[in-house]
Amino acid sequence: MFNVCEENFPCQEIIFLCNWDDINPCKFENLITDCGPALDCALSVLASGEQGSIRWKIAKENGAEHGQLHAVGDGTAFSFRRIQDDLTCEIGPLIRRALAEPVFFSDCATKTSALERFNCIRGAFVGAPLETCFDLMSCDGP
Repeated sequence: MFNVCEENFPCQEIIFLCNWDDINPCKFENLITDCGPALDCALSVLASGEQGSIRWKIAKENGAEHGQLHAVGDGTAFSFRRIQDDLTCEIGPLIRRALAEPVFFSDCATKTSALERFNCIRGAFVGAPLETCFDLMSCDGP
């Protein structure tokens, strides 16, 4: 992924489907999943403070959001997203930021809603980026 860190995927990919219809566009609160064990595994990895890579996908009507977080094991992680909609997409940015304290992830693991637990993973970072490896770009190039 980053050619900097060895990828280690201890958990299955977290997949959410957007529950949409022709009238109402997808909203975060409409996401559905049966990936509870993958969410629990990801929160356990983050709470341990150890190295590990976590992937997720949100499948939407005409595209998807793919995300990846790579916990380095030193309290920081690299992350990036790729968003595809119809014939367009954006990639990045690839950034390194400090992770929330391990207790944050332990507390998140006690939440009953899959969306709440997923929000903890997507909101795993605190503070400004420590490093930007590449900026946001379209699939057509920078």
